[in-house]
Amino acid sequence: MMTTSSPVTTITALLRRQNASGNTPLHYAAMNGHLPIVKSILEALKSNTSKEEYSSYLTMKNNAGHDAAFEAETANKEDVVTYLLGAMDDADVELGASAGVTDTREGSSMDVDEQGSNMEDVEDGVKSMDVSADAEQ
Repeated sequence: MMTTSSPVTTITALLRRQNASGNTPLHYAAMNGHLPIVKSILEALKSNTSKEEYSSYLTMKNNAGHDAAFEAETANKEDVVTYLLGAMDDADVELGASAGVTDTREGSSMDVDEQGSNMEDVEDGVKSMDVSADAEQ
């Protein structure tokens, strides 16, 4: 007897799927500034998963250790960052400086972790984005 997955199960499984770099559809939508897609992804997950699953998806990290909000911030997609931070707040996700999300508006200061700096995380992120080796080929 063959069992079939419900369409909801299939959709949520696809949305949670990570590629070889650990990115989910939310990571890609966020880093490319596709706010309507970010909203659609989160609405689908929020209505079809538990609060814990939804919260874990919002903070899911790729292989570089970045969540979707960090990727959006790095790409200067402020509307997406604002929306994701609001979704995290609504889901009661605890944010720390290690999440990599900072307020980039004028007059704001950079968040720091308990040791006083997240510079190592920033340096690691910058190193992981180095594409100069690809350009040489």
